[in-house]
Amino acid sequence: MKRFYFVCYTLITCLFILNVKSFQPSIQRGVVCLKKGFCDYMIICLEDYDYSIAEDYYDNAEEGDVLIGEFKTYGFEDVICIIRHIVYTSSGT
Repeated sequence: MKRFYFVCYTLITCLFILNVKSFQPSIQRGVVCLKKGFCDYMIICLEDYDYSIAEDYYDNAEEGDVLIGEFKTYGFEDVICIIRHIVYTSSGT
């Protein structure tokens, strides 16, 4: 019976740890790979060899800017440009 409780306790603990980790925000670092002056959108190349297409609401980003933020979610997120020390927020720069 002790073994049964030990297995159940271990399983519940593992599931709890996995569940908590899945709710943590996924912050990525990326570089603006492509940004054309006439377009409001840019392509951000992420460190995990993925990419994100994002709208540049304030037309402040430039190619080569290193950005930190949550790029794999839908909707506006705060983004930090570590090259030019700018924080892009939903309320403005």
